Amino acid sequence: MKARVGDWIVVGRGADARRAVVVQLYHPDGTPPYEVNWLDTGAQVLLFPGGDAHLVPAEEEARRITDAFHVDPRERSETDGWDAVIERPAGRANRWDPPETRIPSTTRRPSAGS
Repeated sequence: MKARVGDWIVVGRGADARRAVVVQLYHPDGTPPYEVNWLDTGAQVLLFPGGDAHLVPAEEEARRITDAFHVDPRERSETDGWDAVIERPAGRANRWDPPETRIPSTTRRPSAGS
């Protein structure tokens, strides 16, 4: 296993897997041990990865996280419930909405004298 700072080490599989980000190398060739921060506890420890550990490059982890949190409204179905959860303030359009579907502002602000 050869890591770089920013790579992730995943220990275990499935729901029991733990993830840690490599924050420091002790050998210039990227071999263990590594100083890591555990995602679940925030603890910074010296890790000697065992046989159940595997390395995830930083770029791959960034793609995984981005894909997990990216929801493009153009890709959602009309019945998936998102519209029931997300309420837009009057007059504020979603940046992906075409101009003809934007919500017109019906809210009036009080005047300065009232």
